[in-house]
Amino acid sequence: MKGYTTLDDLDFKGKTVLIRIDINTTLDDDGRPQMSERIQSASGTLKELAGKGAKTVVMAHQGRAGDPDFSSLQHHAKLLSDCTGMEVRFIDDILGPSARRAIGDLEEGDLLLLENVRMLSEETLKVGPEEHSKSIMVQRLSPLVDIFVNDAFSAAHRSQASLVGFTIDRPKAIGRTMEREITSLARAMEDPEKPCVYILGGLKPDEAFKVMAHGLRSGSIDHAITCGVIGRICLIAKGIDTGPEDKKFFEKKGFMDYVPMARELTGEFGEKLMTPVDLGAQSGDERVEIDTDDLPTDLEIFDIGEKTIDMYRDVILSAKTLVMNGPAGVYEDSLFERGTRGIIQAISDSEAFSLMGGGNTLDALDKLGFKKDVFSYVSLAGGALISFLGGEKMPALDAIANRS
Repeated sequence: MKGYTTLDDLDFKGKTVLIRIDINTTLDDDGRPQMSERIQSASGTLKELAGKGAKTVVMAHQGRAGDPDFSSLQHHAKLLSDCTGMEVRFIDDILGPSARRAIGDLEEGDLLLLENVRMLSEETLKVGPEEHSKSIMVQRLSPLVDIFVNDAFSAAHRSQASLVGFTIDRPKAIGRTMEREITSLARAMEDPEKPCVYILGGLKPDEAFKVMAHGLRSGSIDHAITCGVIGRICLIAKGIDTGPEDKKFFEKKGFMDYVPMARELTGEFGEKLMTPVDLGAQSGDERVEIDTDDLPTDLEIFDIGEKTIDMYRDVILSAKTLVMNGPAGVYEDSLFERGTRGIIQAISDSEAFSLMGGGNTLDALDKLGFKKDVFSYVSLAGGALISFLGGEKMPALDAIANRS
């Protein structure tokens, strides 16, 4: 793979391999981790390394210190064992004598999971690879390691000790999860087959406008389809008053702060930035369709309208590359799932390369009954996906890449 060393490029037999994965997941009411696609994906890389005869040391995190989902990785080891069909031993240590002894005792094909790396305060220091390489953790573990593998794309937008510190003086490679993410995201952003259409919705305007601005200004996006809160912010930027309920909600959430950026982009790119022509609102227990020409409305808006769905479908079906990040409306409510369902159905009907990303997008796929294998790629990343599509620096990618 251009720019990176992969698992195909190195000999792992008999080598001690330190791999950083991302198995951060939701915890149940008893604090136990739940199975996730991230865990399943990481397990594939671990199983491959074991099959290649590596002595594999696994490093990962769960939550952030002080947050409710911050926990030990003890039960994650059981989930990894179930997925790999192999024993993944857990040790309640990261860099102490017990961990180092356990690493030294590994045999070919063994898998050892260390404790939550974020239990070390130095993990999250805001410094670069050189500084992280001097951390106590890296200094203690690096002499025991022959090869470092990073398979944690969903954390690649961070510069943290376990992500960048081992890249300075050890052979390094990317794992299969990282490889799939980089390949698919690059296809959607760096040299997409045209026309390239991004569908941007949801409730995170900071992310959507970051991606939209970079994609339009770099020329990678031919059309930015807006829906959800993003679409209505763009309507306001065009001088359309969506109504008092929207205004109250937007002011409470701070969404009005994004109107100037939306106004700048709509002025700069015109019809390339597409906005709804009608909206779905709630009147009592019913859904009503309201043309944007008939705004403002006193009703609460929860979706794009039927005309907009049809308009967006035509653009989607004409595309060669499609990226969706964020739903079109409140898909959790049967009255207002129509927009999200219509857009996802159009993407699934398209023959274009399709990339689906973002937590709410993946939730919508599950809730609305879409099989993930009908899309070209479903990203497991969150913040890293937005950083990549937004053209931001990716410290862990830079550190693991082959740079001359």
